[in-house]
Amino acid sequence: MGRHVGIIATQEDLGELLSFLRGATEIAIFRGFAQSIEELWIHRPRLPSDWMFYIWNKQFAWNPEYRRVGEKAYHPEMMEWYYVSNTNDAPIIEIDCGSVPKAFALLNSVGFWGGLSVLVSLISLALPWWGIDTNSVSWGVFSGPPQPTQVFFFTDRLNTLFSANYSFIGSLVVLTVVLTGLGSFLKRQPLLLAALLSSVVTDLSFIADVGNALSYECAGSNLSASCISGLVGSATIPSSGSIVTWGFKAGFYGFLASGILILAALAIQRNRAQ
Repeated sequence: MGRHVGIIATQEDLGELLSFLRGATEIAIFRGFAQSIEELWIHRPRLPSDWMFYIWNKQFAWNPEYRRVGEKAYHPEMMEWYYVSNTNDAPIIEIDCGSVPKAFALLNSVGFWGGLSVLVSLISLALPWWGIDTNSVSWGVFSGPPQPTQVFFFTDRLNTLFSANYSFIGSLVVLTVVLTGLGSFLKRQPLLLAALLSSVVTDLSFIADVGNALSYECAGSNLSASCISGLVGSATIPSSGSIVTWGFKAGFYGFLASGILILAALAIQRNRAQ
């Protein structure tokens, strides 16, 4: 019985495995079949074409024997191709990557989650992060219009307060995107940790920015009704009786989601490192 160890691997797993093995010993790699003996031996397999191959630890003596595929070949196009015939008695590791579903390989990729986080972050920049919506009053079958507390708000003041920090919040988002992109491409855990920290700082900074804008919204005004307050809420406008609601929008929630995607990429990278 041959000394074979079956390993299922993605391209990313494969690269890390070969780097580890070459750092520990001298190895040689060969394909299952090739048109010439020289083409059997390769430096680095490429998926999906090299879906099955063999690794020989050259610290163990072995003399490969070659044969050619006969007329009863399972794949007729490989007839007369070369293969190593004595693999069952060889000190080799057999790598089989053909059984890994593409969806699984994708979901187990740091680059996939990191790239998705970058995409969601960039999309969030084009969407509103916080806003105020005014709707007409409506009635139900057995109920009149809602009667929440009356409230005033000044769009020009809010715009001035928010615009003062546009560049700062935008810079934090860009920093998060850059760190995430580099961390997922280079597969460096410290960069992904920095990206996650940058994402959290961005979220907290924006929440603080909204709170600061609302706290100064009615500063210096002598009003009988309350000014808009709280990060999320609803009230009526005294002059029209319309309902006004305010709160976080799709852009902010999208950026929150991008942070969760960074966390997923970090978890996969940490598992690989272990």
